[in-house]
Amino acid sequence: MNCSARTPPPSSGMLTELVRAVPATSAALPARGRTPAVSAPATPGAVPAALAAVNNRVRFDAAQSLTVAEQLQARTNIGAVAVSDVGKTDTDFVVIFDGALA
Repeated sequence: MNCSARTPPPSSGMLTELVRAVPATSAALPARGRTPAVSAPATPGAVPAALAAVNNRVRFDAAQSLTVAEQLQARTNIGAVAVSDVGKTDTDFVVIFDGALA
C-alpha cells in the first residue's frame, strides 16, 4: 500500500514543530496504566488538519512569505504596525538631539 499517494509527507518544519511540542504534551499524559481522558481523534483527516494548523502560524525563528491579509492579521493580533505606517526608521535621533544642544 502506497500511503504517499493519498497524503503528502509532512515538511521538516511541521515535524520540527511536532517534536518541540512533545515535552509539553507528554507532561499532560496520564501515568502508565491509566486511561487517558481524551483519546486520539478517529477522524481520518484529523492529523493532516492538525499539521496544517501548526503550519499556519507566524514564526519567529524563520522567515516566512505571508500574504498582505496574513500580515495584517498577524500585526493586529500582536498590536504591531507595519514599517510603512511608521515611516523612515533609520533616522539617528541622537545625532539630531546632540546637534540641537550644540
